[in-house]
Amino acid sequence: MTSVHKNIFWLMLIQVSGYIFPLLMLPYLVRVFSPEGFGIYSIIIAVVQYAVLIVDFGFGFTAMRKISLSREIKKEVSKIFLSTIYAKLTIFLVLVFITFGGVYSAREHMYFNYVLAGSLTVLFNILFPIWYFQAVENVRTISIVTAISRACVFILIITMIKTPHDITLAIYINSLLYLFPAVFSLAYILKNKIITYQKITTTQVWNDTCEAFPLFISNMSTSLYTTLNTLILGKYTNNSIVGNYAAAERLRSAVQGLFLPVQQAVFPRASRLLTSPDGVKKVITIYGIPFVVVGIIAGLSFYFFGNLFISIYYGNGYELSGHLIKIMAPLLPLVALAMVVVNWILIALGENKLVGKIYFLYSILHLCYVFPLVKLYSAAGMVYSVMLTESLITLTMMYFVYKNTQYPREAK
Repeated sequence: MTSVHKNIFWLMLIQVSGYIFPLLMLPYLVRVFSPEGFGIYSIIIAVVQYAVLIVDFGFGFTAMRKISLSREIKKEVSKIFLSTIYAKLTIFLVLVFITFGGVYSAREHMYFNYVLAGSLTVLFNILFPIWYFQAVENVRTISIVTAISRACVFILIITMIKTPHDITLAIYINSLLYLFPAVFSLAYILKNKIITYQKITTTQVWNDTCEAFPLFISNMSTSLYTTLNTLILGKYTNNSIVGNYAAAERLRSAVQGLFLPVQQAVFPRASRLLTSPDGVKKVITIYGIPFVVVGIIAGLSFYFFGNLFISIYYGNGYELSGHLIKIMAPLLPLVALAMVVVNWILIALGENKLVGKIYFLYSILHLCYVFPLVKLYSAAGMVYSVMLTESLITLTMMYFVYKNTQYPREAK
């Protein structure tokens, strides 16, 4: 078994555990919270996800790429590692200061527990440098620890969450998903002296932040037609519809999330492969085509069996979720194709600014039609909006990949 296949396996363990346990918890939570309560819970989680996106700032890819290309130079790897952690912590402190200040000034003291629970989740996420282990293609041990921590969280959820009033407690428990792997990974790095202290200047942190900024824009732009959807539905519909949409979206995200280990494991290999002649064609042929075929199979399964699965899985009150999951089916092959052209080719070539501009453009366009479609078709209109945006983005990215193969440029 090659190293890339081993990494896919171990990253798949992280991803499978990250979705198997939530999938086991999901029918429990939707029954305890009810569609309305689950809608409120989903809105809170959406806000936390926004905070995670802001703090990550695109460093996950930029730091991974730089470390993968400098992995034999310990001093350089240490500088990249420390600079990334410093930058994330700085953004986190600013974000927490603004958030707590906003809650206090608005006299919404009931939200302090939500903010605190969400802040812990974001902090523990910062201290879990999975991007380092992915870059050096050493993810076996951290994968096992991550899977164990998710099993512990699953046990805590089903034993401690008993009423619709336990939403805040559920968020606190979810923060442990990052705490256990963070403690272990940092202990592992310190014990093995993988990272040595290096003087990190403000200029270096600033330069790294500027380099990651285009990906931050693309990630935040993407959130305008992903995470923001829950908040938009909350404004124009009701908590019950939000709960149904969130339930369907969670299931789709769980299946789609199984693509991520392959994406993450192939990324360092694609970055090196693209430095060779005909690198783009090799990436598409070796990795891209099989990956998209898997996406097509997943989409067909959703279309023919998704409604039946949801009726068994969620029970009464989630009939709308069954209708939505069928509409969402084409998104799975579409997202698989997008991962190939965006992550394995354009970002691996260092085209961060181009990717950021495309995501930003179509995310703004998304905001032009999502509101009228939601008003006309409710949750189904949200799904139509997402499919339209994903299609436009993917087609545009494919154009630039085609352009690159016709008029190749040097990898950055």
